[in-house]
Amino acid sequence: MSNSKSSFFLFLLFGGWLSLLFPQQISADAARKQELRAEVFFEKNMHEKAIEAYNSLFEAGYYSEQSLYRMAFLHEQKENWIEAIFFLKKIQIAYGGQELSFRLKYLADKLGARFPLDSAGPGLFEMNFYRNLLPLLGACLGLLAAGLLLVFFARRAWLGAVGLTGLAFSLLIAGGILAGHYGLPERAMLIQETPFHARAAYASTQLNVPLEPGQSVEVIARNDIWCKIRQGAYKAWVPYFSLRLLNE
Repeated sequence: MSNSKSSFFLFLLFGGWLSLLFPQQISADAARKQELRAEVFFEKNMHEKAIEAYNSLFEAGYYSEQSLYRMAFLHEQKENWIEAIFFLKKIQIAYGGQELSFRLKYLADKLGARFPLDSAGPGLFEMNFYRNLLPLLGACLGLLAAGLLLVFFARRAWLGAVGLTGLAFSLLIAGGILAGHYGLPERAMLIQETPFHARAAYASTQLNVPLEPGQSVEVIARNDIWCKIRQGAYKAWVPYFSLRLLNE
């Protein structure tokens, strides 16, 4: 295989992996400028503009623990209790933050919740764990490149064997990291009052499920505009617009 063909193959391979891992919609430079604008608005108590700036970053996939805290604070100041709860639960999933339970209880009381407000879900801190493994994934990609070069260009059989071994090893580790990172259960929060259905149809039987806005659920199936949710022993179908995803 010629050098140009092999370079093109490696470009396609790594380009696909990187686009899978980092699917941001705006450039890092544009995101940083937008973040600086948001910080200026926040410091000047221009809450509406700060919310707009932070939200545009969040929708594009750029956020930090600080920006999520600020979003929760800004919405709490405006008495948008559901939005404030959502961003605190997002912190719990992305960064841990189990100490936020007391703040969530306060916001639930403000919301007038009839049932105890759950945490975002114990065990979902693995998302942050797998995020911390991304540097190892980068090392695996380097090992993968070295293995490919050895397989295609090694003049000695033992070097080719080393390349194949490295190739298999790096693929095994990278596959395990990606499976763990993307195989986590899909979590969402109820953001509005909604009936709970036995099937994915408005005409189906309505169920008596003790869930309300602010509660976290696991999304276990989808059907057109419907999502099948689960919390503990309860399962039901709800329209997707009554949910907001926590771990996307």
